[in-house]
Order: sequence, then structure tokens, then C-alpha cells
Amino acid sequence: MKKLVYLLMMVIGATFTSCDPMDDIHAEIDEIIATDPLVGTLEYTLTEEDYTAMGLDNEYFASIDSANIEIPAYLDETYPLWGNQSLASITANIANPLIEVGEAVAYTVTEEDYLALNFKYKNFDSSDDMVRFLNYKFPQAEGGDAVELTYKYYSSGNTSDETKLYVKANNTWVVPYTLTDEDYEEMGQGRYKNFSNREDAEEIIPNFLRLKYPYALKGDTETILYNLHIGNGNTIEVIQIFNYDGQKWSTTAGVVEMVLQYGHNGTAWEPDNTIIYTLTPADYALTGNEQYGNFNYWDQDDYDAAFENIVTILEARFPEAETGQKFLVYFIGYAGAPATYSVNVIVNDEGEFVLNE
Repeated sequence: MKKLVYLLMMVIGATFTSCDPMDDIHAEIDEIIATDPLVGTLEYTLTEEDYTAMGLDNEYFASIDSANIEIPAYLDETYPLWGNQSLASITANIANPLIEVGEAVAYTVTEEDYLALNFKYKNFDSSDDMVRFLNYKFPQAEGGDAVELTYKYYSSGNTSDETKLYVKANNTWVVPYTLTDEDYEEMGQGRYKNFSNREDAEEIIPNFLRLKYPYALKGDTETILYNLHIGNGNTIEVIQIFNYDGQKWSTTAGVVEMVLQYGHNGTAWEPDNTIIYTLTPADYALTGNEQYGNFNYWDQDDYDAAFENIVTILEARFPEAETGQKFLVYFIGYAGAPATYSVNVIVNDEGEFVLNE
């Protein structure tokens, strides 16, 4: 606060003492920011005015990547005096992300596979069987991973070979309907066999589904795999889930509210992984300071002891913390009266919790 008051007094004083005050002010402020910046912590939800100020037509970002470009610039302009180790948790609206489909892996179920899951007839006989197998065979699969699965399927007294494309989406495996060249033609997208943007796809595909499934029932869902143009002549395959409410098809589009965290690295704002952690009574008890729930904080020896205690606590609470993980720890120190202090910690290349200066 003293630094901020000083900067304001500079502006007021320069108004009366300088013929060209602003150049002098900016130069001195820049020097102060560079050598002794303000350190702030912010929790903020973007408003309609903020999105407009960032040049957006809608009250959401098209993607997290887009937010990570616009929000740091917004923070730099809004908080020009904040510097290294400042943190900002920003609640923002992000367009519900599409799931990009990766290159499919071809896999044929073997006799050993069937027996491993107790399919004694060495075939599947329900759609749940294939999902169960994929979860077993590909436990680390992520959204967008694709498998072209060949298997034996029993139905109506006959066993036949089937091959279907399965894609991981929303924590399960789905068989999407892949739009054909004829489908694109029917929807007026035949020239390039893709959609030029997401908005067009979300407007046109529900009409396509209405005509394709005239007897759809309320609650029916359909996963559509389509080509999306992303610029410079490039397209990607994406899947999107559409639901039928008894009257019309609609997508699970819209926006989701996300909390994005940014930190100042001394030069600029950037996406940041800092965990903000406040010590609890159990933490103080872990280091033998449960009686008063604080650390002595009179001199350098106390400062060092407090930091050692904090490291002990972080090692116990975050044993899986990886290299580069940062922490901002709030604790109570006592030097005649209890007061709240903070310290920045980072996990170094050796996996040690050290002071993040």
C-alpha cells in the first residue's frame, strides 16, 4: 500500500513541478515496477464488459488456448503495477470443447481376450460387452482416442465378424455416426465435405438428424463424427453428441464455467499451476505447534525453522507433487502478536520443496 500511495503522490506532485510530467512519471514508475513490484492475489469473475473490452463478440472464449492469450493481456493492462509472483484466479466462460478424434488403432479381439473376461463362447452378444472389453484393453485411453475394433458377435442364432469404430468420449466408448460424402451434399456442404465452423455444424446437423431419424424417441442420443475446417486448408475430425428432447435435436454445446489461474513471472502474465494453501490446525500439529497454532516469527532463526516446518507439511500433504509445481502457503507467525504471512515454494528438479524467490 505504501508503494501505491507513493506512486500516486508522484503523479500529483509532477502536475505542479514538471513541464512534461507524464514522461518523467512513466519512467520512474517503470523503474519502481522493475526493481520492487507490487505482489497481489486476485479472485475475479469476468463480466460482460470485460469480454467486450477484450474484443469478443460473445461472453465466452472459443477455447482455453484463446483465453490463455486474451486474459494475460487483460491482466497486464488492468494491473500494470503488479509484478513477479502475483497470482490471479479468473472465472471465465469457455465454449464447451469439441472432442478431436485421433488416428484409429486397429485391433482384433483374440480368443485369449474373450477368455480373459470370461466370454466362454469367444464372442460378444451385447453392445455393453464391447465397451467392457475396450475399458479392459485400453485403460489409459483419453477423450478422442479411437479404436477400429473387429470382433465376433452373436445374434439371432448366428455368429458373425463385425468391425466398428469406437471413440472415447465423456468417460465411455461410443460408436459415432460418421458423415458420408452424400450426407455433406444433402446438407449443402458438399464442395469441401466439411463444416467451415462449429456454429454451422450445430445449426445444420439437428435438421439432418430430424430427417434421418423421423421416429426418434425422447431421450435418444446420437454421436456425430464430422470434418471441421480449422484454417489454412486444414481439417480435423471431431465428434459431438446430439440429444432428442421429443421435439428437436440439440447439441451439448454452450459454455462451461472454468477457473483459470495465472501468475506473473516478472515479465508477463502466464498460465500458472500455483496451489494456494492455508495451513490448518492439523498442519501445525504435524510439526509440534498445535498448542498455539502458529510459528514463532521473531528473527531469522525462526524464519528458517518455520520454512522447514512448511516443507515438512507440504511433503506430507502433496507427496505426488511434480517438478515445477508451485505453492503459495499462508501461515500464522507470532512476533508479539499473531499475524498472517505467506511464502512461495516450488518443487525443484530433484523433487525437493524449496523457496521460490
